[in-house]
Amino acid sequence: MPLKPLDFRPICRLLREPMLQTCKAWPITALLAISVISATAQNPDLTSLSLEDLAKLQVQTASLHNESAVKAPGVVTVVTAEEIRRFGYRTLGEALNHVVGFYLAYDHTYYNLGVAGFSVPGDWATRILVLVNGHTMTDNVFGSANYFGDDFALDMSLVGRIEIVRGPSSALYGSNGILATINVITKDPAREHGTSVLTEGDTLGEKKVTITQAIHLGDSSLLLSGTAFNTTGANDIFVSAYDTPATNNGVAVNMDASRGYRFFADFKAGHWELLSLAGSREKVQPISWGDAVFNDPGTRATDQRLFVDLQYTRKTKTGGTFHWRTFFDQYEYHGIYYYPLDNSGDNSSTTITGQAAASQIDVNHEFDAGDWVGSQVNYRFPWLSFRRLKGFLTAGSEVKIDLRALQSEADVQPVYIQDTYINKPDRYLAGFLQEEWSLGKRWSFNLGGRYDWSYYRSSAFSPRAAVVFQPDDKSSLKFLYGRGFRNPNANELFFADGSQNVANTALKPEIADTFQVEAQRRLFRSWKATVSAYHIDDKGVIVPVYLSSGAIQFQNASEFLGTGASAEVSGTLFSKLEVSASFQKQRANLSGSTPANSPCNIGKLLLSSPLWSPNVTLSAGLVSMSDRGTLAGAILGPVFVPEATFNARLPQGLEFRTGVRNLTNFAYSDPTGLTPLVDTLPEYGRTFFFALSKHLRQ
Repeated sequence: MPLKPLDFRPICRLLREPMLQTCKAWPITALLAISVISATAQNPDLTSLSLEDLAKLQVQTASLHNESAVKAPGVVTVVTAEEIRRFGYRTLGEALNHVVGFYLAYDHTYYNLGVAGFSVPGDWATRILVLVNGHTMTDNVFGSANYFGDDFALDMSLVGRIEIVRGPSSALYGSNGILATINVITKDPAREHGTSVLTEGDTLGEKKVTITQAIHLGDSSLLLSGTAFNTTGANDIFVSAYDTPATNNGVAVNMDASRGYRFFADFKAGHWELLSLAGSREKVQPISWGDAVFNDPGTRATDQRLFVDLQYTRKTKTGGTFHWRTFFDQYEYHGIYYYPLDNSGDNSSTTITGQAAASQIDVNHEFDAGDWVGSQVNYRFPWLSFRRLKGFLTAGSEVKIDLRALQSEADVQPVYIQDTYINKPDRYLAGFLQEEWSLGKRWSFNLGGRYDWSYYRSSAFSPRAAVVFQPDDKSSLKFLYGRGFRNPNANELFFADGSQNVANTALKPEIADTFQVEAQRRLFRSWKATVSAYHIDDKGVIVPVYLSSGAIQFQNASEFLGTGASAEVSGTLFSKLEVSASFQKQRANLSGSTPANSPCNIGKLLLSSPLWSPNVTLSAGLVSMSDRGTLAGAILGPVFVPEATFNARLPQGLEFRTGVRNLTNFAYSDPTGLTPLVDTLPEYGRTFFFALSKHLRQ
């Protein structure tokens, strides 16, 4: 990710006029329908589970141990491997985009994920935690886990389920756990067998191959997987800000390519597990940060992520569970930027492109790198039980030590000049307690808190409380409170280049108090309904602000208020057609105005059915959003994007999948936070994809 803060206009200018003050009520348009042809229903998916079935569904993200989704102290959604297969999710962002209340925006470098109406362009999901088997993916330079496209280091074919907990999680996971926590659980090596080969392609020029091998040695199991991909991307991307003859009439040609690799290993033996994940993605940027030369493929961004995680888990004779993990993490970003040599800040009058004009280009390299080690331990055991009141206490601690938190930038052509070199490693220590009580089958309570200490950042205490009541076997009520916090990252605290950026070592953590309520009810047969509401008060939101000199500085300048309510209904029609429909109405306020990229209404419709055989399915989805504002104050219209996926499991271990995204070729743009000149970028029209896999069982 870029070292340079984004070229936002001053917050006071960007929000000088209220955006989206009036949220127009509009229906979720049913654009899609599926014909039910066959007579054999498939295995039930989450959309058709009753509350009794949900009570048996085990999740671990909300409390660090397996528990029923109904009793978990959080608003929980689970995306299963079957849903990933049926709907053809090829990235983590695609899966999350079908979850109630979540939405995506793409600047053709990164996918930005929004929830609770907060997705300010260029924020890089610093208030959302992404975990892989409980291991946080947040880096120690930008404080981001913004891996929602092909930059995610785990291939989706390895995902067993995705647990999404909306609301704060700092009481367990510390910094950044404000809006949501997404835990990607991989498939169990002990349950996988043989070799599988997966090939994928699409009309954007994607070529991808994944090879996965499961090995069993006595009581030990090993799962290995490697992926390589290369995508040409959209041939032409129109950027209206550069619509002049001197800049190819605003058309960026062959400027959307990406390529990379992924590696995954999971070894389990007895009480031990060794997990490793590595990935790299290089992306050609149609539009980069600053005044990079338009339509020059030399400007690109490369992200690399790696971790090695060793875990030990053991149950004790007293009924407790001891868990310990130690890990090494690494994050690297390498950016290459081609700027006009005259540094005029205006490249609209030049036709500089490629090697022919290399002598007129200032080639700037950015290298950011973070390395850290750490260890976590927690012990859950029976405590404070009285007659019918059963209690369990979880006590834990975490230590993390930065080995490197480097931010560097240099001009390498035509003359080498080191502009910035900042290395500010930190040290962290945390401890937490969580007490859980259950009173019969109807009541459960959760009370806990965590204290986080940092060597050069402020300390923070994060409490939480939850009450879950099941008045009968068909209903469930949850009342939740939690406090999340986000420490300022190294980029916000220390980066200064003497011209465009000013450091601010006085930054304080964001502190967000969140109240949530959720009610679930089984209606009839397989149908169920869920309604929920939330209120977030995030004080001291860190935002970029322009100083009188024109330079950018990050400041605790704002308060974010978010309020919303959602409803979701799911079930089965005609014994075969699985239906899930959701709608969320939300209102976000940042310093008195609606922030950019904050839709008031988000609707989702998902349909899935077997066709002439249980092994052949057709699935469809519709994502819709109301108006959104941009950083410059423009209003983007509503979005309606339908899609469909066809799956067929064939003999001899073959499986074929094909689908279409943006089925109606709906034209729309997303807000971006790249430069003051480029406020929006167009998104992909209708695209097709296919996947063919072969499984060789051993």
